[in-house]
Amino acid sequence: MLLQLLKEISEIGIQLKQVEFSAAQISTKWLGNEPATSEDIALLERRLGLPLPDDYINFLKTTNGFSQFSVVDSGFNQSNEVDYLRNRLPETFKSWVSSDFTEFETTLGSAIIIGGIENDEQQFLLIPPTNTYEKWRFLESANWALGETEYTSIRHYLEETLELVTND
Repeated sequence: MLLQLLKEISEIGIQLKQVEFSAAQISTKWLGNEPATSEDIALLERRLGLPLPDDYINFLKTTNGFSQFSVVDSGFNQSNEVDYLRNRLPETFKSWVSSDFTEFETTLGSAIIIGGIENDEQQFLLIPPTNTYEKWRFLESANWALGETEYTSIRHYLEETLELVTND
């Protein structure tokens, strides 16, 4: 269950003390926000002009954004901060498009940034289905790693990141 995984991540993140948390987050042992409403999700889909994948909708219905919990992860943005990479981080978009990542470059025009903003070292992207990829793609891109890492879902990303943090 996603909620249980996020609660575990919250508790471990607070115990690790790798990033700063608010007093409320520490006392509640919860790094998420109130769940997104159906209206929040509908507004986001209208703004983006496409329906979102079920996995991401489930995440938003569990928590509308989630704080960074360690130095190896990126937090997730609230629905009102989610936008196309080209709109949200135009300079990052331009630099990535001018890079040598040819396959990645072809997907950037439709990439939606759902995690990591402005000065974050990494971003979490949703890539809508295309003729080449029939399913949504969940990608993490970090400025300290060449290319991107693909996950099957947000849950998969959270499980992998939690494992990495707890085995450090």
